[in-house]
Amino acid sequence: MVVSEQYPNLKADKQFVELMTQLEGTENRIKIERDNYNKAATALNIKIRTFPGSLVNSLMANIAKREVFQSEEAAKTAPKVSFGTEKKS
Repeated sequence: MVVSEQYPNLKADKQFVELMTQLEGTENRIKIERDNYNKAATALNIKIRTFPGSLVNSLMANIAKREVFQSEEAAKTAPKVSFGTEKKS
């Protein structure tokens, strides 16, 4: 506690590391759920296009084909994040 009071940067560095860990966890959860959606959409698409699901779908359900998630080309580059450490000109 005394060390963190004398050196506020140590406290800030710890918080920054925690922030980065939380961001990484969020990215991982998003990827897992995106993959789960894509698997479910693919399974549904196969089911409504193969027999007997295609017959049931054409006669009663009329379920539309689901598109799998694909990110846009611009989303593949990471956004620039500034933490106020850059010098202003």
